[in-house]
Amino acid sequence: MQDTGEPGEAADPLQLERELERLGRDYLLREAGDEEARLCFTGVFEGQPVVWDCRFLTLQRARVLGLAADRDFIDIGAPGRRGLSLCVALDIPSIDEPAIRKLMIMIRNYRRLRRGRHEFGGPPPAAG
Repeated sequence: MQDTGEPGEAADPLQLERELERLGRDYLLREAGDEEARLCFTGVFEGQPVVWDCRFLTLQRARVLGLAADRDFIDIGAPGRRGLSLCVALDIPSIDEPAIRKLMIMIRNYRRLRRGRHEFGGPPPAAG
């Protein structure tokens, strides 16, 4: 994966789409690693076009950072300078181009996204 740099102001979906078209890309990769990546891509949330400011982690990395237990999750936070905060952790061995593409498809196609943390996959949490 290659870091494509950072545009002037990515929080405007139309501006980011123009920048992506100019670069011939579907997303901007801000930071890349085997277990964690930061990227921006466009989508729709609550019926409005948005820029997703995404932190994408393997589930193992999320556990090491104290962000997750045993289940995949999507966490939608507040809007910021770079777009709407999105943190996703999936039970995959590493972050690579196919994983990023699958993440983007998942977020763009899931119509019932809501703010907050949503866990899925894996065993359900134990009743306490």
